[in-house]
Parts: sequence; structure tokens; C-alpha cells
Amino acid sequence: MAFSAGNISGLELGPCNIEFGVSGSELDLGFSKGGVKVAVESQRIDLTTDQFGQVVMKQILVGRTCMVTIPFAESKVSLFATIIPGASAVTDSVSSDSQKVIINTPIGLDLLASVAQSLVLTKSVGNTKSSDPNNVFRFFKAAPTGRIEFSFDLENQRVYEVEFSCFPDSTQDFALGVWGDTLAN
Repeated sequence: MAFSAGNISGLELGPCNIEFGVSGSELDLGFSKGGVKVAVESQRIDLTTDQFGQVVMKQILVGRTCMVTIPFAESKVSLFATIIPGASAVTDSVSSDSQKVIINTPIGLDLLASVAQSLVLTKSVGNTKSSDPNNVFRFFKAAPTGRIEFSFDLENQRVYEVEFSCFPDSTQDFALGVWGDTLAN
């Protein structure tokens, strides 16, 4: 049997453009640094029998979750209003350059009902966003979890790591998202 070396046309760089908002009119959230991470996890139940003890005879899927972790590289006050659920953005009435974000404590806020929107990751190297619909990962309903981590450090660039949870969309047959051309049948 001959060894097949694969196809190098499937090798790619990994940067992406990040957009979030109402489906079809998502807003660009800016640059990232360190790589956007997508984690899809399937929960399963192991089925065993008395006759074979702890030997797993079969597994049944009982759920699937998806988390997207984005390390934002830009320090924009307006970004914090988008990535912190329930935060309030205020722009000064005299000087539009003067802004603040109030980090509220919105206990009881339903992230799915009031925050979740379309999250789109599109392959993007340099200033060139891919026009190939197969280079798009769309999550129908995603919401920032409110967990943000960053540090003030003299020797390193400040990066704001933000987590997004993805939720099933009832209008999309309860799918979490789609990778590739959404028009493919």
C-alpha cells in the first residue's frame, strides 16, 4: 500500500475577523492577538452491561456545547459595552471622545433573550477578509459570558480575553452554528 502525503491546499493560516450583532448586519469587533479558540464539546453517557462490568459497550450523545474564546487586542471603551453583558455605555453629551462603561450587576439577566446575537468568524490574513463562503464559521446565537481577563503589564501588550457561549437556535433546527457556505444544500 502506497503512502499518501495529503493535500497541501488544505493547509492555512489561522487568523480571523470577528463580527458580532444582529444577523446580517454584524459589527466588526476589531483585532485579536493570540488566536481565537473554538471549543465544541459533546456530552455523552456510557452504556455498560452487568455481563461485561465497566466495559463501555456503547455511547449516547446527550448534549453539545460550544465556547469561543477571543483575545481582543484593541483597547476601546466601546468594546467593553459589547463584551460585558448588562454593561452600560455612556458618551459625554459635550465631547463624544469622552466615554465610559458602567459594569453593572444585572442579576437575573437572561443572556439568551437579551444578549445573544450572531457571532461570525471569517478567515482574515492581514487586511484581507476571505470572500470564500467556506471560510466562515457562524454561530447563530452567542453571548459573551461576562468573564474577561487581562493584565496591566509593562512588558506585554494588553489583551482582553473574552469567552462567548453559543446557544441552539430554534429557527435553525436547534443548531449551534454552521461552518462553511450557509447556502450549500
